[in-house]
Amino acid sequence: MAETWLTRLQALEVEILKDVDAFCRKEGIRYCIIAGTLLGAVRHGGFIPWDDDTDIVMPREDFERFKKLAPGNMGEKYFISTQDNEQGNPKDMIKVRRQGTVYETRWSMRFPKPCTGIWLDIFPLDEVRRETGRVQRAVGNFVQGPMQRLLNSYSQPIEKGSKKALARRLIRLLPFSFYRGIRDGLMQCGNGKGYAYYVNYFSQYGHRKQTMPKDWYFPAHDIVFDGVTVLAPHETEKILTRIYGANYMQIPPEEKRVVRKPVRISFNVEGPDEVL
Repeated sequence: MAETWLTRLQALEVEILKDVDAFCRKEGIRYCIIAGTLLGAVRHGGFIPWDDDTDIVMPREDFERFKKLAPGNMGEKYFISTQDNEQGNPKDMIKVRRQGTVYETRWSMRFPKPCTGIWLDIFPLDEVRRETGRVQRAVGNFVQGPMQRLLNSYSQPIEKGSKKALARRLIRLLPFSFYRGIRDGLMQCGNGKGYAYYVNYFSQYGHRKQTMPKDWYFPAHDIVFDGVTVLAPHETEKILTRIYGANYMQIPPEEKRVVRKPVRISFNVEGPDEVL
């Protein structure tokens, strides 16, 4: 197969995943691949051919340990991006970015970053009491709906004379950290209480679909992803069925195999951009 910007991107992300896996195993940090990365490993033995990112999840306590330990221990190859060092970043996720590269989308260009490198996404798993419930649904809907839209608005300019200008000015009377604190408090209020379920609040598939028993995730097991041994959830089949349905092994029609092109990508910051 001819090398393209997408195959080069995928190869570099496999390298990032390999290094993250090695670091996590060394430090005893629990993780497993998830979403399209997991589906790709099972259905294709690696990347879904038209996919452009890698996703893993960690229980909150491991997520926080990784955030603390990785910056000083993963060498000069990587920059660990979090909402603490990316001003205005509205999502509590970690991006392990490869130094010396560039990957920018219209979304990522909204707020300033100390590093714009090609990345791997890490999502936190927070504990919740049950799989569903009225209060739990209300919290999840609020966190993923109004609260996330409010935080997203901080990365958008206030256009003079627009209908949203007054609302955004009123919102910004209070600092970003105030709203973030409310959001994070709601997300993490169940942690440490021994509840039997995890929820991934930042999944594109929604909090209801992404609330699953803890023992579906761990203990994780080895799986091969493009020649690299990584960790997959304990109940891989159940998780893939929950997210994608019982026919997850079926290849989608060609019109649904969409490649998301970045605004800008470079595999060497001193070299030319590959896509504009």
